[in-house]
Amino acid sequence: MLVDPFHVSEEDNEERLAFIHRNDGADTGTLSNVLNVIKEKDIRLAILNELADYVKRGATCIITVYAGSKANRERGGRQTTKDSWQNFATMQDLYLEEIHETERFEVIHFTQTHAIVKRIK
Repeated sequence: MLVDPFHVSEEDNEERLAFIHRNDGADTGTLSNVLNVIKEKDIRLAILNELADYVKRGATCIITVYAGSKANRERGGRQTTKDSWQNFATMQDLYLEEIHETERFEVIHFTQTHAIVKRIK
C-alpha cells in the first residue's frame, strides 16, 4: 500500500493510513530511494520513525538508497539539480547509524545500497 505525500493525493494517503491504523500496522514496509534525497538528518530520522509507526512490531522492512559511483561518493552530498539533493553515501557510511539511532529497528542484513530491518519498538 503506497503512502507518498509527493505522488499520491492527500485524500488517498489519509485513507491508506487509516486502513493501516485500523489493522494495527502493516506487515511490511519499504523506503525506496527516500533517505538518499534528504539532506537533513533530523528529517531522515523522522521518516525512519514514521516507518516504524506504520508497521507492526516484528515487521520486516526494506530500506534502499542510491549510493552513486565511487567518484560521486568521494565528492559527497550535493545539489544535483535546482530541486534535487543526493547524499551520495552508502548504507554503512551514513544510514545505518541513523537506523540504530531511532532504537526502533534491528538490522538483519545490509549491503551498500539496502538494509533489511525488523521493527523492535
